[in-house]
Amino acid sequence: MKNKRAHFGTGKITTLVIPILNSLDKELKVKDYARVIILSPTKELAQEIKNVVGELGKYMSVTCDICIGRRKHARADARNFDHGIDIISGTPSRINSVLDQGKKWAENVRILVLNEADKLLQHDFGLEIKRIFKVISPHAQIIVTSSIITERLKQVMKRLIGPGSISINLNCDDGSLKYVNQSIINADEDKTNTLDELISKLRKIKSKLTAGSSIIFCNSKKEVDLLKAKFAADGRFPYGYVYSIDSVMPLSKRDEVMRKFCEKTRRILLMTDSSTGGLMMPIFTIIIHFGFSSEVKFYLRRICQFQLLEIKNVAVVTIICNSDVEKSAIYEEYYETKIEKFSSVKRFIDSIKESSVLSTDKGGCVLEENSNSSDDPP
Repeated sequence: MKNKRAHFGTGKITTLVIPILNSLDKELKVKDYARVIILSPTKELAQEIKNVVGELGKYMSVTCDICIGRRKHARADARNFDHGIDIISGTPSRINSVLDQGKKWAENVRILVLNEADKLLQHDFGLEIKRIFKVISPHAQIIVTSSIITERLKQVMKRLIGPGSISINLNCDDGSLKYVNQSIINADEDKTNTLDELISKLRKIKSKLTAGSSIIFCNSKKEVDLLKAKFAADGRFPYGYVYSIDSVMPLSKRDEVMRKFCEKTRRILLMTDSSTGGLMMPIFTIIIHFGFSSEVKFYLRRICQFQLLEIKNVAVVTIICNSDVEKSAIYEEYYETKIEKFSSVKRFIDSIKESSVLSTDKGGCVLEENSNSSDDPP
């Protein structure tokens, strides 16, 4: 697998699990400790890995447990792990809560997997990961998977696994962008007014869109706060209609906001790139970028979070100023793709009216005006 690129939806979790199971099958069964820990940024990913291990390992007598959810079970988990277990799939904070109750089971771990490492090493997670590394054996094999390889992550990988490591790189090419309708709207100098016009026009064609919610990516907490204040001030959206998540917000709070947001069918979510770490994203068919992403590689993450959910016919629209027009060529060259340019919101709306984006039956972007839906806040 060295230097090979794995596309979205091609079974990377299975590809990860099979060699781990194969290595365990060659060993004698052990007691008193865990052999493999697989860390994921979300409980949903941890559960998915546990399910794959269960299916592939059921004929090998491989034991696997999941470590997510309430911390009140941590003491019982520590006792169970002390009796020996092959694979543990969990989130960093939950694993650490078990380690707080006893570390014996983790001291001889052979393999530690950092799944979606670009998210695991962000903010709150970074400290949690360091705590785990202090407990496991320095001889443990470290496996790192990530959808984005940033310079910081490269440095971390170099320290963890050294040069000449085997890597699995996710490349955003025709395999993951073929269903994505990528567009740019040139807002001249005022992106905020253009965003306001875009939302207004989307509301007017609500009858052609499947019920769903809208996500707006911003490049900073300042932009998130600015837009949230604007939405609150103009009176079109009732209290509780607009949610926001930023990188400064604690992970527990981000998780709470996302949970509340996902419970509703029509809402707006404002968020920054770095605030997505550790969150399982809901479904959208129209994604709005309030300006190009702060790093060119983040554009991939914004789109592919939804491609992982097998959504087709996604419309991604980026609102830019005149000063950012030249950046579009950089993104097109980097991803070897084509981004259609529009000089006005009207021309963009006319284009998606003719596309299959409006006919998809998976999610959508509906911003209803004066809605009487039961899930709207009073």
